[in-house]
Amino acid sequence: MGKPYKLILWGLGKEYNSHVMCLKHQESLNEIRINAVTANEIPHYSRIDGWPLIEKEKIKRTAFDYILVMNEAYQDEIVTDIMKLGIERKRILPCRILDIPYFTWSRYIRLLESEISILSNNCWGGIVCRTLGMECRSPFKNLALSAKDLLELLPNLQENVMEKPEFVEFRKEVHSGIRYPVMRLKNAYIHFNHDTSVEEALEKWNRRLKKINYNNLFVEIYTEDRDVVEHFISLETKKKACFVPRGFGIKDPNVYELEMLPGQKEFWEVVNSNASNGANSYLLDIISLLAGEKKYRVD
Repeated sequence: MGKPYKLILWGLGKEYNSHVMCLKHQESLNEIRINAVTANEIPHYSRIDGWPLIEKEKIKRTAFDYILVMNEAYQDEIVTDIMKLGIERKRILPCRILDIPYFTWSRYIRLLESEISILSNNCWGGIVCRTLGMECRSPFKNLALSAKDLLELLPNLQENVMEKPEFVEFRKEVHSGIRYPVMRLKNAYIHFNHDTSVEEALEKWNRRLKKINYNNLFVEIYTEDRDVVEHFISLETKKKACFVPRGFGIKDPNVYELEMLPGQKEFWEVVNSNASNGANSYLLDIISLLAGEKKYRVD
């Protein structure tokens, strides 16, 4: 194990209190070292829980690798305040990562620094990035397309995604009621089901397209089509995951059978729930998954 990661904690509320013992344990394992604790308003003490308590203006005079934001409700506002102090966005992490099952700092930072790009045929990739506090380096976020269409785009991916998506029609999202644009890219039909205009969809697509890391791609699909699964298995991509219903019967290290759980009515629900730390999210270790390792949490 290398040197411990040096952290500054920002926030003294509920999340701070609920994670104190977790952070103390990680310090005892020499994974991290808490060099300071701060907040927008701090009490008149010099230390808290054995850690130095400092004013936020003193952050840049304190050695640290990352700042851990210990407040979910005001995460975005705190990030803005930290960046105003001249701290890079990539050095600011949310405390929700501490709740990830099997979380270790070494595995997490290795994944973070790999700048992985997730190509997903639904919201799974975006949910994973939020859960892990990672920047989404992919235009395939907050949209949907068939697994077959995504797989058809993968050969010559860089060339294909550089073409401008063409507007086809507006559709109504059955769950949210949003009227959203459908666009065609090559022969793939992309449903921008979180956007309300063509302009908005294209702006987000083009902005995220610039961030894609073609040297570290992870492909995720879900399907109930056996032909699509066979196509997926033939991909040369090393890091990939195909989610299928339990009992599907195709054995492959990158094909994951997931079971519908109580309260779930459609298969995409079990897929997306396992991209987060919420209800019904106990089937997979997502950090291992993105590293190309297959690890179920249940037998």
